[in-house]
Amino acid sequence: METTRESLIEAAILNAEDRYEIRRRLISEGFSSDGFEAVYEATLKRLGVSEPQRPVTKPVPASEVMPQYIRRRGHTTNYKETGLFVMIMIVLALALYYAAPGMKTYLMHTIDTLAEVPSASGLENTGNSSGEKYSMSESVVKAKVDATFASARIYKGKLLDYQGACTGVAVVPPVACLENTVSLVVYAPLSDGRVYCADSSGGTGSGVDTQGDIYRCK
Repeated sequence: METTRESLIEAAILNAEDRYEIRRRLISEGFSSDGFEAVYEATLKRLGVSEPQRPVTKPVPASEVMPQYIRRRGHTTNYKETGLFVMIMIVLALALYYAAPGMKTYLMHTIDTLAEVPSASGLENTGNSSGEKYSMSESVVKAKVDATFASARIYKGKLLDYQGACTGVAVVPPVACLENTVSLVVYAPLSDGRVYCADSSGGTGSGVDTQGDIYRCK
C-alpha cells in the first residue's frame, strides 16, 4: 500500500510526534509541506486526540554553562599534563636504570659505615664485646652477599642463562661473584673461617664449590 501524506501524518500523531517533527519528516521523505497545518489539524480532530506536546527541556543556568573555548582549553591542559607526567616517568626510569650500580655501591658503603658506628654511650663495650662485634660483622657480610646476589639475578633477567650477571652489577669486597652459562654463586668469608654463600639453585651454605660445571654452595 502506498504511503500518502495523510497516512504518514496520522501515523506520526498516533506515535506521539509533535507537529514540528512531522513537518520535518514530510519534507525529508519528499512530500510537499503546502497546507500542512490544515491537514494536521483536521487529522487531530478526526482521530479525537489532542496535539502531542514537545518535551520540555529544563534550561541550564547561565552560571553552569562553560564556553566552548574554555572546554577546549581544559582538554588541552589535560593532554599537556599527561604528556609531561609520562616524560618525567621515563626520565626517572632511565636515571634509576643507569644509576643502579652506583646506588648499590653507595648502599654497601653505608652498611660498612653503620657497622663501625660506636654505641650511643661513647664507651667501649666490655665482657662479651668481642662476641657482639663478631655478630654485627657477620650480619653485614651476609647482607652484602644477599644484596649482590639479588642484584645479579635481577640484572640478568633470565632463568637459565647467568653469563655476564656478575659484571653487570657492582661487587663490593669481601663479596665474590662467579657465573657461567648455567649457574651463579655469590659468597664472602666470615671471621670464623666459614663462607656465607648463595647460588642460583636457591641453595645456601658455609662453603662454595667452583670445581664442576655448575657453581654451587656446599
